[in-house]
Amino acid sequence: MIIDPTIGWESPAGVPEVPGILGGPADGTFAEYVVVPARNALPRPAHLDWTEAAALPLSAVTAYRALFTRGGLRAGEHVLLPGIGGGVATIALAMAKAVGATVSVTSRSEDKLRRARELGADHLVHSGADWARELERPVDLVVDSIGSATSGSCLAVLRPGGRLVTLAPPRARRSPSRCGSCSSGRSACWGRRWGARPSSATCSRWSPSTGSARSSTGSIRWPSPCRARAASRPRRPDSSRP
Repeated sequence: MIIDPTIGWESPAGVPEVPGILGGPADGTFAEYVVVPARNALPRPAHLDWTEAAALPLSAVTAYRALFTRGGLRAGEHVLLPGIGGGVATIALAMAKAVGATVSVTSRSEDKLRRARELGADHLVHSGADWARELERPVDLVVDSIGSATSGSCLAVLRPGGRLVTLAPPRARRSPSRCGSCSSGRSACWGRRWGARPSSATCSRWSPSTGSARSSTGSIRWPSPCRARAASRPRRPDSSRP
């Protein structure tokens, strides 16, 4: 069994004012027992081991909602993922490649850029470079998890009518002056982490166990950094228990 930790978000369109989430403000799940609504308990997919399933409830659902529910990513489009290396961005890279998108990533770390290339990234850009000059074509979709530090660069590379989805916390989001282009027809900005329960169910069918798995959307290669991050978390003595 895996737990969808977002409480009270039943429909992708019906976003609650403040989604409840296990661990904030409610008690979390680092306990012997935890009580959740039955609809938030999903069967662990047979093609996932416990380590892989651990990355689904927040990171994968957030990436899925940003790319597809809000971002509307389609095959052949160009998506930019600033700050590659985190859980959400890494899974977003795998998902975007699975549907046939061109993926560009940025980072200040050469190691993270090199690893992104191994995971399928098409274009690597150092964070300090001129993004518009480095990228070969304008961007259709930006999934931004950083905020105001990169907002100017994100907006500069978007094509007219492009989309920008921000996952940054409110204090880190772009200033109103920088977001002016979002209301000029150039781009659209949405922000929301996590996702509704239907997105969790979709992700549980999408992620592979041994390298790839087929779905109606494509074949996804599970990023090993997510496995390593989940495996490093403390486990209970009886690891066979859900």
